[in-house]
Amino acid sequence: MTNPVLFTALSSCTLPAAITMISGISALFLTISKGVESMLGHFAGGVVLSACANELLPMLSGDDVSIGALSGGFMGGMLLMMSIRKMFPDDDDDDDDDAAKEPDFKALPAGEGADGGAVPWGTVVPMFIDFVMDGILIGLSFAAAAGSSSDEDGDSSGSSAGLIMVISLSVEKITLGSGTTFAMKKAGCSSGKALFVVGLLAASMYVGGFFGVTVVAALKGTQIFFSAIAFGVAALLWLVIEELLAESHETKDTMLTPVFFFGGFLIPMILDKMGGGD
Repeated sequence: MTNPVLFTALSSCTLPAAITMISGISALFLTISKGVESMLGHFAGGVVLSACANELLPMLSGDDVSIGALSGGFMGGMLLMMSIRKMFPDDDDDDDDDAAKEPDFKALPAGEGADGGAVPWGTVVPMFIDFVMDGILIGLSFAAAAGSSSDEDGDSSGSSAGLIMVISLSVEKITLGSGTTFAMKKAGCSSGKALFVVGLLAASMYVGGFFGVTVVAALKGTQIFFSAIAFGVAALLWLVIEELLAESHETKDTMLTPVFFFGGFLIPMILDKMGGGD
């Protein structure tokens, strides 16, 4: 492959894609309680927000970033997420009050999900946007880091920022893969159809990664480039705060729940220090 940054970004998408598949497959045989799901959601939310603060927001703080590019990209990301919510409202028929009585882990009943159910698009489409956007963010992280360091470092310049983003988004995928499978099974879809959709979500990360790197390669240093980063930041913030953490707070917090969020927030900062970040 002629573009080492593209090769590295696409290879790095394998980790979150694989975790998505493992999470989705495990959800066919095991389900977790709402309490454990809430803790995982807080942990993933802390990791992704910290990665945004440490890796993406500093790219938008320079004097060469115009207010118009920053505002336009950020507002565009927010409006896209609002439009998706309007077109595909949440199918919320969870049994909220039963959550406290559930065991942390339990086996799914045998023979459940004999197809015939419609795909829950209200859940799947926002998930798809999430996965594509995460792939784009991985691509942007590698390519933008490559652009901000000197060109002689070609091969490894994007690895620090990109690696942190990959690990952060991989943690998020622990809950999203299983969440998609649960939604599909609840709608009456077969196991095969559920895994097919989870596989498409995982594959969409590669599409996003390719798009992110190739767009950045063509637009690097331009106002469109900075708008794309601002767009991604807004979309990722929306998905974490309005989706991941909002769902987690449908379950009553325990004393440990906030610890998972702050622990998750700490991880990218530690990784940044270990990678030699300032």
